[in-house]
Amino acid sequence: MLLIIDGYNLIRRVPLLARAESLSLEAGRSRLFEHLARYKAKTGHRILVVFDGAPGGESSRGIEARYHTPADNLIVARAGPGSLVVTSDREVASRAQAKGALACSSEEFGERLFPPPGVRPDEADHEDQERPKKGNPRRLGRKAREAARERERLRRILERGR
Repeated sequence: MLLIIDGYNLIRRVPLLARAESLSLEAGRSRLFEHLARYKAKTGHRILVVFDGAPGGESSRGIEARYHTPADNLIVARAGPGSLVVTSDREVASRAQAKGALACSSEEFGERLFPPPGVRPDEADHEDQERPKKGNPRRLGRKAREAARERERLRRILERGR
């Protein structure tokens, strides 16, 4: 599985990374690569991080980084079957999905990289129902079942890899 990450989007949506970026762009990128290297070691995913900037590239801790203006175009160009695009930009996610890629929000991926203390990442996926339901009380509604299947599929991909 190839993870294609919208770098600055992820950094600015994950509080720990945003705090590092407030010191400098380099500090934010460095902290991101530090955590992605651990994630890569755990899952074996190939990781491409795309940043807005003058065209170029580098590799840090076994993670490929590319700079492109605009980054969105490179993200979509590299997306396809067998890839997961991490961005909270709905347009980019939609364009990547149209090419056969999976998409995950930066916030959701950030929760996988930095789970809240005392909470396993898969526990946060289960939300309580607030209103009584009609019909079989043991069966979730169609939309909830679809959302649960999608969350479970993303959880498996993010934790174990394909």
